[in-house]
Amino acid sequence: MKKIVFVLFVCLLFVLSSCSNSYGIRRPYRYKTKANQTLKNFPDSIDGAGSVEKYEIIGAKYCLVHIADVHGSIETPDNDWVYVKSIQDDIYNIITSLLRDGYLPTNEIFIEVTDQELTTRNAPPNDSTVNIHSTLEDFYKLADRKFTQLQMAPDTEIPGLITYDVVLETCLFLYERFQRENERAFNRLEQNGQLSLLSSEGTLEKKAANDFLDFAESQKSNSALKESDLEWFNATQEARENAVIENIALKTKTSLPIVVFGACHWFGRSISSWNKNHPREKFSLIVITPQHYDKNYKPTG
Repeated sequence: MKKIVFVLFVCLLFVLSSCSNSYGIRRPYRYKTKANQTLKNFPDSIDGAGSVEKYEIIGAKYCLVHIADVHGSIETPDNDWVYVKSIQDDIYNIITSLLRDGYLPTNEIFIEVTDQELTTRNAPPNDSTVNIHSTLEDFYKLADRKFTQLQMAPDTEIPGLITYDVVLETCLFLYERFQRENERAFNRLEQNGQLSLLSSEGTLEKKAANDFLDFAESQKSNSALKESDLEWFNATQEARENAVIENIALKTKTSLPIVVFGACHWFGRSISSWNKNHPREKFSLIVITPQHYDKNYKPTG
């Protein structure tokens, strides 16, 4: 009888030991998702990057990679464009490295535009639109159209007669400035056939933010803005960032979606809110800052 009890005791210890070891081995892998494994293996040093910051969330389904962007426009003064161009060259090197190392398996990247803007941007240029793919000939057509419009309905704010040469000179200046769009990193890579671009934003959120920026510009000084205006703007920007997270979750085909978005945006707050409401679709976050980025840089325009 004692022998039987001893054998049963030994068997029980063996079973408990096996269960303990099995549980101990599996437990660390319980929340080890593909997204977080990718975050762990993601390089800490990338050509063109000044820093790579990682924020891991347990059980994340996605890991958003935010490449901080500084983008100019056709109105950006030449001196400022030197700085913007250095950032774009950094981003070009960053994305090229990610492509080379297999972090963009679908060759798709999200950019700071709405669905409508992306559709317009990718549409073939014609007599009524000017987009990223417009040619010099399209700007000549624009001059013809503008001159005809001014003849039919003169602009009362422009003194004297407007000649065709003046209109053409203005359009050619616009063309020279417009070429800067082709110097943006993702535009160069798209034109080389290396990238496909996806929109990351909603519509109303961005329009409201842009309306505020126009209003702030009209004030000429942020000090003139009411605190309530700034609070509204911050809420609007947060709504934009929330929309980005939602859109990316809907559209991404990979656990590592990559977005090129303004450096002034911080997605940590929106990700925290999203994760609380979507426990099965959580995001971790990686932020890549270009090496030439200067948070204290002040535009001259």
